[in-house]
Amino acid sequence: MKNLNAPLLVVLTSLLFACEHTYSSSRDLSALSSSLTSLADYAVKVKPVAPITPITTPPVIPATAKQSIIRADFFKDIVNMDEQKFRQDYGWHQDGSNDWGALAHTPALNLNTWINEYPRRAAIFQGEFSTYTPKDLNQLMGTTVLTRQPYFRIIIHNPENPEQTDIRALQADPSLKFANFQLASTLFGPLEGGMYRWKASLGGMLERPVQGEEASISAAPATIFRKYFMKPRYLLSNLKDKFIIGQGKFGPYIDASNYYTEDKDMDEISIGIHKNIVVSSGYGLGNSGPNGRPGRYDSQERLMIDVKNDKVDVGNTQIIHQIFTSAYDLGRAYKKYGQNNLPINISDAAQMILSGMYKGALGAPFATKSPVIFLTMLGAGAFLNDPMWIYGAIEPHKDFIKERGLQITLIYRPDPRKATRNPDKDSEFLINMLEMADTINKNNLARDPGFKNILKKYLDASYSTDPIIQKTQGPLAAELNYRINNALPSYAPKIKLKSTFVPTTPLDKSNTTVPQGLDIIQNLNNGHKLAWKPVGNDAVLINIDPSNSLYNYIAPGYPGQSLPNGLYYWKSQGLDLPQIGNHKNMLVKNHPKGKTYIYNSGQKKYVDSHHPNITWDASSHPKDPK
Repeated sequence: MKNLNAPLLVVLTSLLFACEHTYSSSRDLSALSSSLTSLADYAVKVKPVAPITPITTPPVIPATAKQSIIRADFFKDIVNMDEQKFRQDYGWHQDGSNDWGALAHTPALNLNTWINEYPRRAAIFQGEFSTYTPKDLNQLMGTTVLTRQPYFRIIIHNPENPEQTDIRALQADPSLKFANFQLASTLFGPLEGGMYRWKASLGGMLERPVQGEEASISAAPATIFRKYFMKPRYLLSNLKDKFIIGQGKFGPYIDASNYYTEDKDMDEISIGIHKNIVVSSGYGLGNSGPNGRPGRYDSQERLMIDVKNDKVDVGNTQIIHQIFTSAYDLGRAYKKYGQNNLPINISDAAQMILSGMYKGALGAPFATKSPVIFLTMLGAGAFLNDPMWIYGAIEPHKDFIKERGLQITLIYRPDPRKATRNPDKDSEFLINMLEMADTINKNNLARDPGFKNILKKYLDASYSTDPIIQKTQGPLAAELNYRINNALPSYAPKIKLKSTFVPTTPLDKSNTTVPQGLDIIQNLNNGHKLAWKPVGNDAVLINIDPSNSLYNYIAPGYPGQSLPNGLYYWKSQGLDLPQIGNHKNMLVKNHPKGKTYIYNSGQKKYVDSHHPNITWDASSHPKDPK
């Protein structure tokens, strides 16, 4: 790897071309006082700044217990001016015939002065960006073992607990300081879709934010550095003769129509690593954007950036490492050839790129000297890559992960909007990944029939179009993550579950008698026996079949979770709706005269929360259940 760490020049235009591979932005700024070359004449000749749609700021959303920022202000939060003014003031222009930009002016004759005016600006220059090939990383790591405590865990996305898998929350988590985060980025920049083009503004990331955009907004200072203070990089530059670069609506794309496979190709792919960068914002609850995603004017947590003597104090600031990888976008190929007629050379190219990117990502911790790495399902979303290609890219390295002490978390999210994803494909992927994880964690979770049954129910719910079935996704995800926790080595960090989660502890299968105090209601049509069980002042349905490995408590939220008035849903986790005798299709419904009760939609009767045979209709005002 080339490592030409030239000093960060005050003349920021010169900075763009100072280094070929590595851009070091963590410098003693007191030394950056070289004289400014006059660019006044040049500035007059440059093309005008690309316009940005003005932002009409809505009323400020009140901060919660923590400081918050409006998402649209993520740039201003770091630079103390909006992006359009920054571009105008410092002469952002097209760099020659290239499609990227350059600054005509330095922010100040002395960069220290610029930072003193607004200390959060120091975070832009914190860290170091480098590109590596797997070959570079293999040479760098030598025989290094990072830890003696490897693990591989998978976090299942839970729509009722989205913070578990939200990249903003993960990057801002103090327990994950100095962790590595793989980004599903692009091959150009590395910046998100089209952001490397000189006309594009970073604010454009707010239009269609997914994992890469959200990670970049959360670590805004480093993103600003890569856009405005660094020459763009092309991650397939070592293979440029094998791919055609085209220009699309949202930026450049690669075409593998002329690709031919060679064994060495995978080791020639580059990944980007931005080390020791600042996280400036974290999680937010807003979801006013498209498809329930965070919107432009939603708020999210604003993190402290401690600056001393014009430099970031990393001891008191959230610092992480980001790994920039990209998949081959198959959208155009599928449109041209059809999903089942993909040319073999394009399929080979896509799988080769995934293999090289994951090989590089698994080597990145040896460059950052941090064993903790969060992997994403690269290419399995918008780029329409087969999830099993991801497994094929990671599985050959399972012994490496174990022997070198990597501590890996893979974030799994279903994606029902993509034609290449469905319950069967995702199940195959997850079971194979879990089997691989079992070899690292020394467990047999993937072979547990009960776990596999829950997983099937979760995937069916995730891809279902039935709103009632979709609602079971959250409780099923909670149970899956709980079981994954139990299968991890004792030293591995556990997936954070909601405080209201009550695990379903399997009954002792040697005990074939009914537990004390329970009366069997009746066998369900699926063979599971249910009974009422007192819990505090209430009661829940419990599965008492000793042969059952699915659930004890039957509830729509977390097992044993009560409604505000102390009643419990009957909508089951993974089981069909209970059909107890004539009591069918139980649900929760508000009584016309107040209160919320279990409701038998078959009989059109309200049901006592303790005794399913005690019912009343809408005309009567029932007594509160005792």
